[in-house]
Amino acid sequence: MRKNPYNKDLKDHLPLVMQGPSKTTFLIENEAQKMSTEKTFVIPKKTYFVKKKAFVMLSPPFLNFDGTLNPEEVRNIEMGQTEVTQGLFKAVMGWNNSEHKTGTRPVEGITWFDAIAFCNKLSHILGFHPYYEMSNIEKDYLYTDQNISKASVTINTPHPFLVLGEGFRLPTEEEWTLFATAGASGQGKRDVCPLFEDICDYGWFHSNSDFMTHPVAEKKPNKWDLYDMLGNVREFGWGETAHEDLGYKIAFGCSYRDTSAHWKQLAITEQAGNHPYKHIGFRICRNIK
Repeated sequence: MRKNPYNKDLKDHLPLVMQGPSKTTFLIENEAQKMSTEKTFVIPKKTYFVKKKAFVMLSPPFLNFDGTLNPEEVRNIEMGQTEVTQGLFKAVMGWNNSEHKTGTRPVEGITWFDAIAFCNKLSHILGFHPYYEMSNIEKDYLYTDQNISKASVTINTPHPFLVLGEGFRLPTEEEWTLFATAGASGQGKRDVCPLFEDICDYGWFHSNSDFMTHPVAEKKPNKWDLYDMLGNVREFGWGETAHEDLGYKIAFGCSYRDTSAHWKQLAITEQAGNHPYKHIGFRICRNIK
């Protein structure tokens, strides 16, 4: 297995198993008391297991590095620390049509509908109320006999007695952008390049990928400990598009096929929801309260 120069906690073993929260101490100015008060920057993390495959979800910290407070509605969302891997996808769905097959690489060769189906099945396995309702499911055998090419998808009404939160889902543009920029987008900042000293240290692009996906979490994480938000595979998300009537779905970020210049401004694109692209995967999130 390839060495991981950035994530020492993983000890070169994937899927991810993390122990406890990340902590960094810094000073902020308490204007009410006119004094400096020490605060702790904590990223809540939780590890889930599916058939001995582990994956980590994390939530935004109470405070950002600049001392700004994250609203409660933001802190009540947990996001996948990495893109969904081929190993996890196969453990849940029973198949893997990715081009570059390695269990620790992000899954691709899936449609937007496959990602929705994965979210529901994962929710069912882990005992959560499914976030989506899928009906009228069709498969297009032009590609494989597993890919879903068409379905009616709606959001389920939350169960009135939910305790642990709702099922897994795809993030919206606002949510994904907030996590990708580690809170900076909530302050009106959408140009992410100044946030990174060398963008190729944080993602896989055309210039450094050898035109293939790579195992997740080999690059540096952002300030919220999320990996590959800048580049490895693009990520299907949830939200309306200008060509929704033609079946186009929203996708975030860059892939190993793109140039890093795409990240000058956050890359938000439209992709055919029924096509199993080899450079698009997805990342999951969940409402925890």
